[in-house]
Amino acid sequence: MRSVLSLLVVLSALTVAFAIPGNARAAGAVVSTKITGIGVLSTQFAVVTFAANIAFKPLCHTGGNAMVIDVTTSKGKALLSLAQSALLADLFVTATGTGTCTNTGSSQENLNNLSVTR
Repeated sequence: MRSVLSLLVVLSALTVAFAIPGNARAAGAVVSTKITGIGVLSTQFAVVTFAANIAFKPLCHTGGNAMVIDVTTSKGKALLSLAQSALLADLFVTATGTGTCTNTGSSQENLNNLSVTR
């Protein structure tokens, strides 16, 4: 079931990626992987690193297999909490980006959604 769901997520991302022209089309996605690290860079940003490559990265993303969370927002705090839980419990995650990037020393896509599975 997970492989079918993963395939649907990838196909949906492909459809979106090719339907919208230019740099705005790209929103990164990583499916059924694990989080390998979390770093808090400042009082504003945290970076989540994934075991798998991020597919469909926007052109601005030059920072490897990581996405940025703005921890000054309620959503950012919730994403960071969920990411920490997934890392500590060694669970699989699926993540999507916003299609925009933040420069934290290297330019990485902003994390938009994160879901956790066993």
